[in-house]
Amino acid sequence: MTRRGMLDSFARKPRLWFCLGLIWLLPFHLLLVSQNEWFGELPKPVGDGLDYENLAFHLWQGEGFVFDSSDVQWRAPYVAKAELYQLHLDAPPRTLAVTGRPPLFPLLIAGLYKFIGRDAMGLAAVHMLLAACLAISGALAGWVTARLLSHTVSMPLVMVGVLSTWGIHATNRTLRTYTEDFLTEPLALLLTELLVVAVVGLLAQQPSPPVVPARCTTNSVPNATTDQGVLSAWKCVGRSALLGILLGTMILARSLFVLWIPGVAFLVYCSVPGARRRRLVCAALAACFACLVCGPWWIRNMLVLHAPMPLGTQGAITLVGGYCDASLEAGGDWQFAPELQLRTALAADGSLDSAANETQREVIVARAARRQVHEWIGNHTAELPALAWARIATHWNPYSGPSLAWKLAALAGGCCLLLRRDRLAWWFLGLPMLSTLLAASLYTTGGRFLVPLYGLLFSLAGYGLSCGISHCLGKFPRR
Repeated sequence: MTRRGMLDSFARKPRLWFCLGLIWLLPFHLLLVSQNEWFGELPKPVGDGLDYENLAFHLWQGEGFVFDSSDVQWRAPYVAKAELYQLHLDAPPRTLAVTGRPPLFPLLIAGLYKFIGRDAMGLAAVHMLLAACLAISGALAGWVTARLLSHTVSMPLVMVGVLSTWGIHATNRTLRTYTEDFLTEPLALLLTELLVVAVVGLLAQQPSPPVVPARCTTNSVPNATTDQGVLSAWKCVGRSALLGILLGTMILARSLFVLWIPGVAFLVYCSVPGARRRRLVCAALAACFACLVCGPWWIRNMLVLHAPMPLGTQGAITLVGGYCDASLEAGGDWQFAPELQLRTALAADGSLDSAANETQREVIVARAARRQVHEWIGNHTAELPALAWARIATHWNPYSGPSLAWKLAALAGGCCLLLRRDRLAWWFLGLPMLSTLLAASLYTTGGRFLVPLYGLLFSLAGYGLSCGISHCLGKFPRR
């Protein structure tokens, strides 16, 4: 084989690209996080990090999935830095069995505490875990780009696409900020990218034609074809189940992904080749396996709350900050003040006095929040389209500089998939549309809901850039 042939053969092996990406992205992200001022420190005083750390602490202590801000041992490191955490230390103590936070991330932190301890090394390990999630997701994004390009363009353009994907990933400041705190975005990004990899593997499986020996009669050919079709069908069913398992794991990392179940089932039905019955079976399997993975957690929530709330109390309470006058004035961004006002009003009028414990108080707050949201929507029907459009604009911001460049490249990549009539276009365009639809329907938090799809979008950007260069070279060939 010639040197050029060896290079082409290398370029068309996505696994090698994944290994190369991991070799340099993992040290890169670990080095960056180790140089950050929050490396080895407690969660930032603003955000959800303290809640996840509190849950992880009590899991580590064997107390279950509970939140207790009055625990002296948990408060000790925060008291040592009271100048940063005084607001949280002075807040009224709360003790309750938590259903509003998904369990996967606190379980991972508790596992690190068990093996390393809750000291500077253990806290640093949490930040390193988040950095590793970024590195693996970036390497997988390069794998996806190489897979998209491996059968369409030459080796140099495969290199351009993969290197562009890595470059966009490594220079993205938004991703790096999530390694500074105890937040679920890096984990959600990794799990979503694994879902994309599984989709690419599902739809890229091209069954090879059956090999018919020379002595076979014509009657044996249909049997070989049938066997091959059965094998392909079983592979399709197995990979659909894998999609469901991955989606269920994503829900255990971020509860919002539960709203992806109908969308993912629809995309499976539309993209999987074969007859309608086969596509229906694959779509149903994906949805069922997602629910099976989450089933124990949902049953636990209903037993704890003594109410038919498998998803817990957070969803209804959080929606108050999305459907309110303050959110309307803030361009659709979620606001905390309405939830605080609701809790204060319920405490003042005695609505919470009948609750047996703090957990039941959350149930009362959730039901009151649901009524308030319905009432606000009924009184502001005319403003809902403008509110949804403002959320979409916030969901995809910013629209300048490098962010605008890679988003335009991703748009070009999506157009190229459509022109190729590739089945993957259903997913590479459908998942961003699904995320946008949910943001428009619920609320936005400065574009955080788009972060889990960054790997997919970076792959689309690298693919679009390579296809654009290939098109230009075809229009203006070199002499």
